[in-house]
Amino acid sequence: MKGETTGGNGLASFESDALGWLDDFAASAQPVRWIGPGRLCVADAALARAILRNDGERYAEHSDFFGTEAGMFGPRPLQVEIGRRGRAMVEAHLRRADYSAAVAGLGAESRWPRAGNLLVLGLIRPLLIGENRPARFDALVNAIVEDGILNRDSARRGGWRRRLRRFRFFLAFSAERERRQACAAGEPGDLLDLVLDIGRDAPTEQLVEIYLGFVFALAGSVGFALGWSVLLTVSHGEESEPPKHIVSEALRLYPVAWLFGRKPLVPHALAGIEVGPADEVMVSPYAVHRNPAHWPDPTLFAPSRWREAHDRSAWLPFGAGEHTCAAVSTTFQILERVLAELFQGYSARIPQAGERPGIAAALAPPLFTLALERR
Repeated sequence: MKGETTGGNGLASFESDALGWLDDFAASAQPVRWIGPGRLCVADAALARAILRNDGERYAEHSDFFGTEAGMFGPRPLQVEIGRRGRAMVEAHLRRADYSAAVAGLGAESRWPRAGNLLVLGLIRPLLIGENRPARFDALVNAIVEDGILNRDSARRGGWRRRLRRFRFFLAFSAERERRQACAAGEPGDLLDLVLDIGRDAPTEQLVEIYLGFVFALAGSVGFALGWSVLLTVSHGEESEPPKHIVSEALRLYPVAWLFGRKPLVPHALAGIEVGPADEVMVSPYAVHRNPAHWPDPTLFAPSRWREAHDRSAWLPFGAGEHTCAAVSTTFQILERVLAELFQGYSARIPQAGERPGIAAALAPPLFTLALERR
């Protein structure tokens, strides 16, 4: 029957233990499985890539970054421009960043993943807002980062507080937009300038979401990827592995973007299972990365598997197709430099670690303590 679970524990199990359900699904090596009525999950690499590329235009246009509450931001060429220019600005800034000071700032003991998020935020903060930012604007960005990234319990607190902060940020953003538009035009000095320049004709509501998308992608997603890299490497004693291999393997085992939803436009079959406009197709990089049909010893953290040239067709932590995350090179640029500073300059251990990852839009590491001693 359509919507029945073909193996596993069904909808209740996914809702109560999503990663456990996905582990069982991946281990079965099945290409697809119903999560519950109207929700089909995909763990086959070829199918996943075809869906994310939208081969045959079978799915509604979707972008995890450019989709806003007011609709899709801009035409596709505008999206490409803001992604290209934003990436170039970030990478140029990071080439001048002081990674040694950032790692030293962790101190002898730090609490993660918060420490990793704040480390990344500190590296890119001058580019997010610029040097002459209004204090109120800066404080509101800090509050949104605290609620949206750092505080796992914020969802259980009053939602009205978060909405109030968002509204205050909207007002501050609007005022900053007016202030900058009144100044002489020139090359964008920070990412806020870039968003305002490219989106000069867009409503402020959309620009706020695009700007915060940069904040959450860098401080959130990159920070969580750093946390997973540090936790897995130190826990398994793999500090001598090249940082590039560590990052590739950490993102394979625990992709921060662990689930992508797509809406079918027309009826079609996926591995013999019919789906249509009433359904949702869920591509799970987490399950693809743990599928034994694609990876030997898929649940083992083994950075050494990347020593040889590796087929990355079953490696999807950044998605696939034209909406592949633009931060691929930025993520590796930050994480490789931080890990090199960390593991070459310090002896690291983890005296305390939880077992429960943070599962929301992003897959965050469990809480853990990192102890450092300079070599």
